[in-house]
Amino acid sequence: MAFSSSNLSQTAHGGLTGGQNGLWTYVTSDSTATTHGTGYFAGVGRGSRGAHGAGLSTGDFVLCLHGSTAATLSFVSASTANQASTSASTGWGAAYNASLTAIV
Repeated sequence: MAFSSSNLSQTAHGGLTGGQNGLWTYVTSDSTATTHGTGYFAGVGRGSRGAHGAGLSTGDFVLCLHGSTAATLSFVSASTANQASTSASTGWGAAYNASLTAIV
């Protein structure tokens, strides 16, 4: 299965780490290894102009619910520019990829 923006929602806004960080919930049947793999959360970082531009920021927390039997609490460890989504005609900053690191 692939990332689905309709399964990602912001649960709480700011203040969790003393800044602007938030808490997100993502529901999927994909495994932890899949959701934490490179490129899974492509284009969902804050500032993305793509279809999945949800606004995940470095330091945000994501509770991934993997079906009915498993959950992983993670944080966004990086939000990097997706250079493949950038072209001379659209300018810089078309998409930012978010990378998750598991806490629990």
